[in-house]
Amino acid sequence: MSELPLDDLPSVVAAAARRAAGGEVVYLTAPGGPGRPLAAIVPAEIAMELESLGPAALCELVEDLADAQAARQALADGGELLPDQARALDPDHPSILTTRHNIAYWTAHCGDASGALQLYRELLPDRVRVLGPDHRDVLITRNNIAYWAKRAEG
Repeated sequence: MSELPLDDLPSVVAAAARRAAGGEVVYLTAPGGPGRPLAAIVPAEIAMELESLGPAALCELVEDLADAQAARQALADGGELLPDQARALDPDHPSILTTRHNIAYWTAHCGDASGALQLYRELLPDRVRVLGPDHRDVLITRNNIAYWAKRAEG
């Protein structure tokens, strides 16, 4: 049995999860509540339309959902870690800079290109000051700013 959080799964994609599971019953779980079979949630016509995409495309949709859920968890974990690091380490400690980078990365991968761009822009001067302008991490941050600036434009 597979479980996917109900609040993370649009109904249009739910049928894809059922199909990609190879006939396995997939349950949607509401926070703190019992799972419900997908068939009880997704209208049959939507399920049929999605199933016509084929198993490979449907599996890809399910993988994308799992990746999105993992990205949201990583972002939450980084958000919890940063204040603890700030209490224990110097603000310029490389681990704090790495955590800030990771938060920007996961912000982007959670769909917030503008938010990620802002975080990368805030990180850059600190990385330059601490690591020097030619450090690999500084160059990566500059690259990420260019990449996400283009994505944030629309």
